[in-house]
Amino acid sequence: MAPPIAPAVTPGTTAVVAFPDVGDAFPATTVATLGPDSATVGGSELQPITLVNLWSTTCVPCKREFPDLQAIHDRYATRGLRLLAISSDATDAPVQKYIMETGSTFTIGRDPSKAVLAHLDARGAQPWTILVARDGRILYKSMSLVGNRDSRLTTAIETALASR
Repeated sequence: MAPPIAPAVTPGTTAVVAFPDVGDAFPATTVATLGPDSATVGGSELQPITLVNLWSTTCVPCKREFPDLQAIHDRYATRGLRLLAISSDATDAPVQKYIMETGSTFTIGRDPSKAVLAHLDARGAQPWTILVARDGRILYKSMSLVGNRDSRLTTAIETALASR
């Protein structure tokens, strides 16, 4: 069984963490995936260049953007981009059902306690999309729908892949 999300903030603390901005470090996060593994993003060790998407099956805009996320994955996965969509759904069942319906092939993580959203001070709003460099720096962030033709995102991905 994959490990649970590693809390980035000590439970019980009242510190408010402002959402990191482009250029800031993405907080080291480990999430359980729907497969047998876990996925780590951020931290001091080099990771794959990762496009992180925070979503849930109850979020209509999140579901609307899934075809674009799949297109981004299809376009860049062979060049070294990992796409990690982290669901805040309480259970696996609706997530697994939605993935089967859409045929999505990128990595799906789970954050049922919403620890990642809380640590990023995302206040439950979704979708969020963050491009994280190999060294853990944030290269791009969006607090709304992204598209596979979004020039800012495309430029950030292309630049990150070219510099790895």
